[in-house]
Parts: sequence; C-alpha cells; structure tokens
Amino acid sequence: MSKEDLNMEVNELAVKEILDELNVATKNVAKNLENEMLRKMGSNEKYNCFYHAPTVILVSGKDEERSKVMDCSAATQNMLIAAESLNIGSCWINRCKEMFELEKGQEYLRKWHLEDYVGIGCCILGYVEKTLPEKKILENRIIQG
Repeated sequence: MSKEDLNMEVNELAVKEILDELNVATKNVAKNLENEMLRKMGSNEKYNCFYHAPTVILVSGKDEERSKVMDCSAATQNMLIAAESLNIGSCWINRCKEMFELEKGQEYLRKWHLEDYVGIGCCILGYVEKTLPEKKILENRIIQG
C-alpha cells in the first residue's frame, strides 16, 4: 500500500468517525425535542440522520452576518437543485443547526477553525441505490388562471 493510499484510508476513517459522532450528537438533540416523531428517530439505534450518505456538507454562515440564515438556505437549495440535475440524491438535514448549538457542535466548529460561524444545516449527497417510484400528481392540485 502506497503512502497516498494509506493517507486516503486514514482520512476516510477520520471522516467516518466524525460523521458517526455528529450523527450521535444530532440524534441526542432529536431525543429532547417536543416532536414525538423526532424523539423516536433520535432514540432509534439503527437510524442515521445522514442516511449513511457519503457526503455531508455543513452549511454555515458568519455569526455577525444579518442574512446568514437566508443566504445559507438559498445556498442549500441551490445545492439540492444542482444535485438533482446531476442525478445525485440529496437531502436538507435541518437538525444540524440545533446540534451545532450544543457543546459538541461548538467543539467541532472550533476544531475546524469556524468559531465565528453558525451551523445552519447540512446537505447530504450521494447516488441513489434504488429507483424511487414516480410521484403521481393528484387532480385539482394545480390551479391555473
């Protein structure tokens, strides 16, 4: 095994470890929410809030910026649309915002030199393993004038 291959393997393990820790921290947030469905998801051992996606993008904005939530929301939406155009599965993970407000989340922001940033959410990307059924458009749902 070459040095480059070893470095890549070590990096992949480190990324997996970080994602596992972020998953646990995000699930811990969900366990304490008022929403019963989210509490159940957070308590489910098998549930992975990132759906085992190979790519997780932390969407964050400068804490001092007034429009950080709007800017980050627009950026996330653009990533979702771009992913769809490339036939890449994507999902907006909103629970990350609350997780990055916790001490564990703050620890990661400091570790990544993002102390001046606020985690707004996450965007996950990956190739879809199975074809999703085509959604039927219900009658009388589109109003044309």
